[in-house]
Amino acid sequence: MEQLNDFLWGRVLIAALLGGGLWFTIASRFVQFRYFGRMFAVLWRGLRHPPGQQLSSFQALMVSVGGRVGSGNRIPAVFGLAAN
Repeated sequence: MEQLNDFLWGRVLIAALLGGGLWFTIASRFVQFRYFGRMFAVLWRGLRHPPGQQLSSFQALMVSVGGRVGSGNRIPAVFGLAAN
C-alpha cells in the first residue's frame, strides 16, 4: 500500500497536474498570457477609485489573497496539532 501511495503522489500526480494545466491553458486559449498586461493595468487603475466607490480592485485582490494565504497557514497547523 505504501508503494502505491508513493507512486500516486509522485509521478502520477505530477503528470496529472501538468496535463490538467496544459489542457486548461489550451482550452482557455492561453488567457493567463493574453491578459497579463491588462491585469496590471486594471489593478493599478483601481488604486485611484472615485470617492463613491467602496473597494478598489487592488483592495479586493489583497482581501482575496489574504483570505487564501491565511487559511493555508492555519489548516496545516490544525492537522499537525490533531495528529499528536
